[in-house]
This record gives sequence, C-alpha cells and structure tokens, in this order.
Amino acid sequence: MYLRFEETSGATCADSSGFGHTGTASGNFTRNVATGIAGFDIGITLGGTTSDFVSVPSAAALTVTGPVTYMAVIKPASLPAAGTIIDRGSDSSSAFGYGMVLFNTGVVRLTDVEFARTYSATVAGAISAGSLYLVVLTCIPNGGAFTAYVNGALNNTGVSAGFPIPGGVTQPLHIGVSDARGTLVQAFPGLIDEAAIFDKIISQSDVSALWAARNTAASSGGKGILKPPPPGLVGKSPGAPQRNPKPRPKPRPHPLPPPVTPPPTVEPGERVDGELKRKDDE
Repeated sequence: MYLRFEETSGATCADSSGFGHTGTASGNFTRNVATGIAGFDIGITLGGTTSDFVSVPSAAALTVTGPVTYMAVIKPASLPAAGTIIDRGSDSSSAFGYGMVLFNTGVVRLTDVEFARTYSATVAGAISAGSLYLVVLTCIPNGGAFTAYVNGALNNTGVSAGFPIPGGVTQPLHIGVSDARGTLVQAFPGLIDEAAIFDKIISQSDVSALWAARNTAASSGGKGILKPPPPGLVGKSPGAPQRNPKPRPKPRPHPLPPPVTPPPTVEPGERVDGELKRKDDE
C-alpha cells in the first residue's frame, strides 16, 4: 500500500502501489495541502477527532506478521497524548492491534493500541509540532531487531517486543485513527502524506536515498518520493512469490541457400568457352 494523497479534491485516495488498496477520507479533512517540499508535493490534513480519518478496506495482504516497514510524511499541528498515523487495527479476539503512533513526548512508535508492546520507535523528542518529517519504522517482530529513521537519518535501533504481530485482522486499515476492536481512538491532528507499508525491511541506504530525492522527484517524472514504487510495497498475500519471468529468446531465422544461376542459353553458331557450337551438338 502506498497512498500519496495527490488528489486535489474529493474523498478518494488512490493506492500507487498498483495493488488497489484505495482509501476513502471521512470527517473533517482538507485536500491539496502543500507540504513545502517538491518531492512530497501535497498531502491531506486531518481535523484531529476520531471522525477524521482515511480508511482502506481490510485485506489479508495488509496484515504483515513478518518483517515490516511503515513509512509516512507527517506535520502534526500539535503533539497529542497519542495520535495514530497508520493503524492496522486488532483481531477479533484481542485488543492488541498495532499501528504507527505519535506521542506527546515527540516519539513515534510502531506499537499495539494499548501501548504494552513496542515493535519499533524513534527516540524521545524526534518530532515537534508544526514541522515536517519523513518517518520510517522497520521491525522484525517477536524479539527481532528494529530501526527508526527520521528525515533520512538513522534515529534509533533496538529489539522489538517479544510478541508476534497479530494476524487475522478484519477491521479496515486506518490513517489518522486507531481501531480497537471496532472503537476508533487516538486521532492524529495535522498533515499526513506518502503513507506506505512494505512487507520487507527497508535498508538505511534506501531510506537515505528516499530523503535525498525529496527535492528532485517532482521534476524527474511525477509526484511522490517513490516514483515508481519500489519492490516490497504490500499488496499480495503474505509469502506470495513475486517472480520475474525470463524473457524468451527470439527465434533465429534459418539461412537461405544461395540462389542458383541457370546456365546461359546459347544459340547455334555462338562460341561457348572459346569453341564454336554446332547444330549437330544439340
């Protein structure tokens, strides 16, 4: 999933990953909000209540339980006690859904909705109200390594919570709020752009390259920092192979035999190879 929020009006939020995870904005939102950075272009501003969000229909491919990367450009109007940037919700039997959440300490965490399990996190004070940030959180859940990046630079590393990321999520994916078993909580106030989920760990060099492209992407072929979207954007069922078929070689034409030149027609009385042809030679 990769929502660029390029639309200048309306509620539809197209998925640029090519996998059809189209979002719909609800409540108090504003389109065509300039980010002030060419590569990020425009985003969507949410009003900061639990009625103001973007929802994406639930799909198995959006529930990544293995290595995962969450990414978004944010410009918070204020630092809420907890404001959700991207949320995958919780399954039907547990409140431990998870998402990318901004806290009033300036920390962004990939965490469950009850904040008991941290899968990835920036350091405290990494985010301030009124400023624009590219935040990238990666993790290998269930005790694996995590990394956090802010504006292309490594911000924090550590070990993720010793729990798996919940599977079996049936609620829609939300941007701007969390879904705790059907109850919307933890609204985010401010601008969100370039919201993406990868079913892989994005490397530090990849993150640095994305940030470096922020001022050049628009002039080199389109809006958004990921143009075209890189491999690993979520869209297929988890574990589904993504194969690139080998091109078949073009058939080689068979060589044609050389043309056969018929012998010349010689009339009687003409010389052939220096000899006179006679009528009785016929």
